[in-house]
Amino acid sequence: MSGGWREIADDENVAGYDQRMAGNLEDVAAAGLSVHAEADLVDEFAAPGATVLDGGCGTGRIAWRLAELGYRVIGADNDPRMLAHARAADREVAIKPVWLETDLAHVDLASVPDDTADVVLVAGNVMPLVGADELPASLTQLAKQMSQDSVLISGFGLDSDHLPSGCEVLALTNFDRMVTGAGLELRPAGALGRAALCWRLRRQRAPPSPAIHTA
Repeated sequence: MSGGWREIADDENVAGYDQRMAGNLEDVAAAGLSVHAEADLVDEFAAPGATVLDGGCGTGRIAWRLAELGYRVIGADNDPRMLAHARAADREVAIKPVWLETDLAHVDLASVPDDTADVVLVAGNVMPLVGADELPASLTQLAKQMSQDSVLISGFGLDSDHLPSGCEVLALTNFDRMVTGAGLELRPAGALGRAALCWRLRRQRAPPSPAIHTA
């Protein structure tokens, strides 16, 4: 497997990450769209005060925004360079994010006050950057951080034009199969469409629910 974060994120790439993201967000704002779309989406599923695990949090842009809105946030990332940027932001919030240096296959909330997450958010292109070889174990471990009422939210580019250079495309059918194998079931997407997907833990005694795939 090639094209994972470890292979494409040299020091120059990491150092310029925030600047590139700022440019992208300027384009988003110019188009009349929210620059906090990920946090807005979390708000649709959990009220402020809920615990959010931001998997692959990078430099903390989303984590700090969620903290500003009143969420309890755990930011997890396996790149110490990115986490250093996240910690350095140090905004004035009531409850500061907890930062964990770990990959998704080993993330464990047992060491933090809230040992389960109400929302697991894996935004950006984290899922394809984890890579198909490591994703099944990562998704299984993420599911262990959830309760029956939790949700996992993820969105990522589906073609090379919407992925970082060198990142392999993750076929949605393969991803769906991995998520199901981790014990999660797709929540009806409704107006969200396939741009952002949401899963819940599969209840042991409930009849199987059909996965709803909307255009």
